[in-house]
Amino acid sequence: MKRTNLQFEMMIAAMRPILPHRDKVGYICARNVRIITNALEDYFKFRDALINELGETDNESNVKFINPDSPNWEKFEEQMRPISEVEQEIPIITMLYSEVIGLLNGEEILNLEFMLTDGEATDNG
Repeated sequence: MKRTNLQFEMMIAAMRPILPHRDKVGYICARNVRIITNALEDYFKFRDALINELGETDNESNVKFINPDSPNWEKFEEQMRPISEVEQEIPIITMLYSEVIGLLNGEEILNLEFMLTDGEATDNG
């Protein structure tokens, strides 16, 4: 599957709520999160270094963060955008729509459409 780094990061976020499932869909999501996270290792390192450089420190937890209200947000976005837009091919595992009926609700199915297919499921892991 060819997507941008940012799109893959959003896929990870979409799969996280499904990880507690003790069924095939939870297992497939866990495998896909691992596959994508490993492929995005350098992207995450770059992002974290930028947050350390440009972010603010939370007074209570002493953790660095950045958000749209932060004074350096525009600079962060400017430096992060070219890296976020890099496309790469990451083979993920897919499932049939019919396999998730009864396991996921409609919202969850919509959030996981990138890994669901009407055709043949793939095991690229």
